[in-house]
Amino acid sequence: MKQYGVALLPVVTLWDKPEETKKNKARETVSAIGDELLYGMGVRITGEPINGFYPVVTFYAYPGFVKQDELYLLSLEEMKAYEDDRLLVVNGRYV
Repeated sequence: MKQYGVALLPVVTLWDKPEETKKNKARETVSAIGDELLYGMGVRITGEPINGFYPVVTFYAYPGFVKQDELYLLSLEEMKAYEDDRLLVVNGRYV
């Protein structure tokens, strides 16, 4: 079962809800951005997709939602191997 994910983009938004906007206390529509993941950062998927978003939790215990197409899915064994692998530095000019 693929229960982990790795950020596929240089910056991946971690949303507070499985949508891009929310209502604040004044009932105004505001952004639902909660945090961000950086390229290659791993998260644990905590449930089934909702409206195209996976519910996730970061390694620092921050919960949120990530768009499905912005994560590469891994099993626990694959995630452990990924995190144990050697450091890879990529020069962005050639990517």
